[in-house]
Amino acid sequence: MPNLDIARSTARSLHSAASTLRKNADTIPGGKKMTRFANTAAGKLDSAASYVRDHELQDMMNDVSRVVRRRPTQSLLVAAIAGFVAGRLVRRG
Repeated sequence: MPNLDIARSTARSLHSAASTLRKNADTIPGGKKMTRFANTAAGKLDSAASYVRDHELQDMMNDVSRVVRRRPTQSLLVAAIAGFVAGRLVRRG
């Protein structure tokens, strides 16, 4: 099943990113506040990995639709930030 393979691969990538972030949290400039932020972000990435691994694609689409309808402004802001970060990552790569 292609969707299952994509979900597994995505979950592995998210978990790997979380592990890398945790491993390097102490070296991020900004002191203890940034270290705590990095560890919190790593926890969120692990949660996202579990969610992707445990849910079907259609369930995820329905959940995203519900969140966007309930919080359109925040959803737009998150999308803009994600686009900015993705653009920066692509330019560096």
